[in-house]
Amino acid sequence: MKRLHHSAPGFPEAAVGPVRFLSFDDSPAAVAALVRHIRGAEIVEIRPAPGRTGVPVPTKLVNYDYVLFASVKTRDEVVAKAVDVLYANPADLKAGGPIWDAFDPGAMAKDLGLAYHAGAVQAFQAKGLWKR
Repeated sequence: MKRLHHSAPGFPEAAVGPVRFLSFDDSPAAVAALVRHIRGAEIVEIRPAPGRTGVPVPTKLVNYDYVLFASVKTRDEVVAKAVDVLYANPADLKAGGPIWDAFDPGAMAKDLGLAYHAGAVQAFQAKGLWKR
C-alpha cells in the first residue's frame, strides 16, 4: 500500500497526485441554485490550518447539516430513541471524528423545510427543541 506523503505544504499527495479542494461559486445565483437542491446549504470560507488537508489557501466550500432519514413506517418509539441517543451523547459522536466537531444537540430540530417523523417531533418536544 502506498503511503500518503506531502509533496508541498498544504498539498498531501494521493495515489494520483496532490489533493486540493476547489472553491465553489458564492454568487447569489449560484447559492440560490445550491439551496434548491440542498435545503439549508450555504457557502462558507475555510481557511488553511494544521491538519486541514487540501486547503492550502482560503477556499469556499459547501456546508450543510446532516439529516437522518426514517421511513414513515418506522415506529415512533424507534425514531424517538435514535433522537434521544444522539442528543444525550455528543461527546461520543465527536470522538468519532472531526466531522462531528460542530454537532450541537440543541440544534437538532432545525427547520430545514422538510417534514419530520412523528417520533422525532415527540422527542424534540420533550426536550423543548421543537419551536414550530
